[in-house]
Amino acid sequence: MKLMLKIRDDFNTTYLHVTHDLAAARYISDRIAVMYAGMFLEVGSTDDVVLEPLHPHTQLLRKAAPDPDRLVSEKLGNTGEVPNLITPPKGCPFEPRCNYSMEKCKNIIPPYFEINERKIRCFLYEN
Repeated sequence: MKLMLKIRDDFNTTYLHVTHDLAAARYISDRIAVMYAGMFLEVGSTDDVVLEPLHPHTQLLRKAAPDPDRLVSEKLGNTGEVPNLITPPKGCPFEPRCNYSMEKCKNIIPPYFEINERKIRCFLYEN
């Protein structure tokens, strides 16, 4: 990771770092885009997205990070099924797993809603 940072700084380059590890992403990046099923769901400054996630998928990723203080019996708060990505859902790809799903989420892909220089694809932020 330190070598990646050195190369980035020395050569003024950009990385596309694909990971589920938000701590690692936070360590090496200034901006982050959280994807699910090939679609960006939340984009913004790394600290904003990691420390105060807005999209339900980003919130779940943060909760899933290892935590030595979390009880084994504590659930992550997500009960849905992972969708079949060969025939993905018509609407939001995260809808089958989302605790905040609305009827329109099933049929319409949400546009980006801008919240404080962050872009979130979720109807929760429509207004």
